[in-house]
Amino acid sequence: MGAVGELSRALGIRAGASVALLGVPPALEAQLAPLPPRAVVEPVGTRPHLTVVAFGRDVGSLRAGARDGVASLHPMGILWLVWPAGAPGLHHGAVRQIALDAGLDVEGVRRLTDGSSALRTRFPLERVAVTRPEGRI
Repeated sequence: MGAVGELSRALGIRAGASVALLGVPPALEAQLAPLPPRAVVEPVGTRPHLTVVAFGRDVGSLRAGARDGVASLHPMGILWLVWPAGAPGLHHGAVRQIALDAGLDVEGVRRLTDGSSALRTRFPLERVAVTRPEGRI
C-alpha cells in the first residue's frame, strides 16, 4: 500500500471511501493528499458518503455544515465537524452541542496538523438500519 496523507489517516478515510467536503478551505483539502487507494472526493449529493468533513469558521456555518453533512452521510459513515483555533463561539462544548442538535452521537475530538480541531460524529446505532441476508440471523 502506498503512502496516505497524514490528514486522510487522521480522519480515518478508508480505501474505496467516498468523501464529501463542506466548506473546507483549499489549504486543508490539500492536506488530504494522497488519499487511500480508490478513495474519491465527490460533490455533496452524488451518493451517501462514508466520510463527510464539514468546516465552519463560526457557529452558524458549522451548524449549516452539520445539517448538510447529515443529509449527505451514509448510515455507517463518519461526519467530522472541523473548526479553526480561535473561531468565535466554537469550542469543544459548543461543537458537541451542534452535533447533538443534529441527531448525531459524538465519538471524540482531535487536533489536526494545521491547529484546527475536529469532532468525530456518527448516527446513533439505533438509527442505523442493519440489513441481513434473507434466512440468516
